[in-house]
Amino acid sequence: VTGNTNDIERTYQALQTQASYRLFNRLNLGLSYTYSEAKGNEIGETAGSGPVASNPNSYREYKAFAQNNPVGFLPNDQTHRARAWASYDQALGFLGNLNISVLERFDSGVAYSAVQVIDTRPYVTNPGYATPPSQINYFFSDRGEYRADNLTATDLALNWTIPVSKVS
Repeated sequence: VTGNTNDIERTYQALQTQASYRLFNRLNLGLSYTYSEAKGNEIGETAGSGPVASNPNSYREYKAFAQNNPVGFLPNDQTHRARAWASYDQALGFLGNLNISVLERFDSGVAYSAVQVIDTRPYVTNPGYATPPSQINYFFSDRGEYRADNLTATDLALNWTIPVSKVS
């Protein structure tokens, strides 16, 4: 059965900015920043397959409780994401070119919840389903109440290009 419903909530809002500047002929600087918020009661996608179909109205007798599908921060909610980089090119004559790059990354922690799959069959009288669901989500916290730690990392890249005839 396919149908439409207003029971699914999902919003994503973001502000993104990016800038770059060539300070000297050989030095490039840049940065990017994203401020975002993802809220709702439906994740609606997976890392491996992208969008997935769901039906929050299926098996209502087993899911009709507040801790089953609350509205809150979704797992992809990452408030801050920033990148700053610098890249320097140095000509080495007949030895080619050397590029040195550094990238600084900051990612704020993503949201997660205290949620567990439970079996509601012992507590619900089966209204006639041939196979009632055996696994229903139960949120022991608000959705997205907790945050993973922030992540900061520095990456360094060295690239040496050597000309060999018409290729490098």
